[in-house]
Formats: sequence, C-alpha cells, structure tokens
Amino acid sequence: FHHGKKHGKTITFFKHGEIQTIEYYQHGKQNGLYMEFFPSGKIYKKTRMSFGRPFGKFYVYHPEKAMYEIAYFSENRLENVYQYSNKGQLQTIYYDITDERISYIDFDSNNTVVGRGHLNKFKQKHGIIRENKNIFFYQQGKCLLQRAVSSNDETTCSVCFEKTDFQTLCLHPLCFQCC
Repeated sequence: FHHGKKHGKTITFFKHGEIQTIEYYQHGKQNGLYMEFFPSGKIYKKTRMSFGRPFGKFYVYHPEKAMYEIAYFSENRLENVYQYSNKGQLQTIYYDITDERISYIDFDSNNTVVGRGHLNKFKQKHGIIRENKNIFFYQQGKCLLQRAVSSNDETTCSVCFEKTDFQTLCLHPLCFQCC
C-alpha cells in the first residue's frame, strides 16, 4: 500500500493455499500483468492492465484443454474476440463490437465459414444471419423469416404481393417490409 491505496504486486489465495490471482497496482489502479488461476494451479485468465482496464490481448483458458478465448482491447475498447473449442480449433470470431451490436463469424472443424451475422446488446441473433447455405432474418433472437429453399418459381409476399425469396417458418411467403 502507498498512501492508503494498493501499490505493487498483490497475490490472493484460494482457501486451500493455491494462488488465485497475481496482479500489479499503481496508485490504487491495476497496472501491469494480471493473472487468474484455476484451483488446480493452471492459468485461467491472463492479460495486461492499463490503469484499471484490460489492454492488448486478454487470454481465457479452458480448465483441462487449450486456450478458449482471446480478446483484443485497444484504447479502453473491446475490438475482437476469438473463441476456440476445447481442442484448440477456432469456432467463432466476434468483431465490430459496439454497445448495441456484435458481428460474428462461425467456423466448423475444417475452418470453413458456416455462419455469420449479428447479435444485439442482449446477445440475441438480430438481422440477416447466414448459416451454412441458409439465410434467416432474426429480430431480438427470434427467427422471423427463412430463405425459401426450393424456389425456382417467382414467389410473392402474402401481404403486399412483391417478389420475395423468403418465407415464414410455417412456409408462407413474406418480404422484409411486411415482416
């Protein structure tokens, strides 16, 4: 402590004596290396802090396997998040992160893109979502439309009679405007 504020290296422990966190403070704010551990002693989280906020890469590890997540921070803002399976394969990239929306890309085990779209601030799917070869339209986590799969004929919206490639989940043709 320095002038009543944390200053320097701080180590906390689990009740059985294993290290729980190692962190550094400068005048009461986290500044420098931050590490959090599982009770087993393996690293759980690791990052650098800049006056109380994550800066650069923020690693989150799976308790038994490989790295689970890498988040990138710059100028007090979360930029990107890369999530991995417990086997270390890339599963999802989150990007274009704002308070209102998050964009994402999903990958299969062969690193092929199988989905992309947006989540709203409640992490619900929102907007046009592409999953494999299908296209869906979501609002606040609820799927409202899907692209007509076997539509060689012109389909018109059941409400306004405009041309559409989409249909409701119960297979009624419907356009975005009438949704």
